[in-house]
Amino acid sequence: MIGAWRRADRRERRAATLAAIIAAQALCAMFFIGDVIVDYAETGHLDEVHMAVEAFAALALSGGVAFQMVELRRLLARMDSMETGLRAARGEMAQLVEGFSTAGA
Repeated sequence: MIGAWRRADRRERRAATLAAIIAAQALCAMFFIGDVIVDYAETGHLDEVHMAVEAFAALALSGGVAFQMVELRRLLARMDSMETGLRAARGEMAQLVEGFSTAGA
């Protein structure tokens, strides 16, 4: 039973770690987007290589954040489904063992 608790804690820590990484990447994306907007407001164009790379980085980070958010939701849904299945299997196993013990008595 203790092993099951540790596995559940580890899964929750992994999900929380992934959420923290997503949040950090979202902050980085917001920084780059804000910087591109400020630079564009000052110059009026995105001709410089530096600004183009910055804009690309902002878009790539934003896309990565969106993808990771979807994957995190899928991971959490899968973990819930697996936990539900495990609980059902434990209950059925307990009933099976109980049936054997009452049949032998």
